[in-house]
Amino acid sequence: MDHHWLNWIEEAIPAVRLNFLTSDERETYQESHESVQRGLAEMQQLRVKQQEILWGKRELSEEMQERLRQYLASRSEITAGEQLALNYLRNKARERQRYWLGLPLLGLGTLGTLTLLRAKRRTKQRQP
Repeated sequence: MDHHWLNWIEEAIPAVRLNFLTSDERETYQESHESVQRGLAEMQQLRVKQQEILWGKRELSEEMQERLRQYLASRSEITAGEQLALNYLRNKARERQRYWLGLPLLGLGTLGTLTLLRAKRRTKQRQP
């Protein structure tokens, strides 16, 4: 289970995720991320065009409409595949984050708990 605060930090500062990837993984991540963004923008434009054709604002032959539909379907699949690659790399980074961030946080939590227990014990000893 991921922590939402890690998601928020990674969204605000993408370098947090990238620092936990190898150089090859970072390059793949950057390429996939850019490709997904381009693909989503292109699909949005083509879907607007497709809607205009459906509503009669724009003319296009039946053959070209079918080509547009097939292109949108294939582009959606390609973008989904690239998104899977991004998710895989994100999970790899998360595994490394859990180790490098989790152990120090566990130590801090343990230290904080011990400090609170000592303070509580001292308070009980002072009370008659």
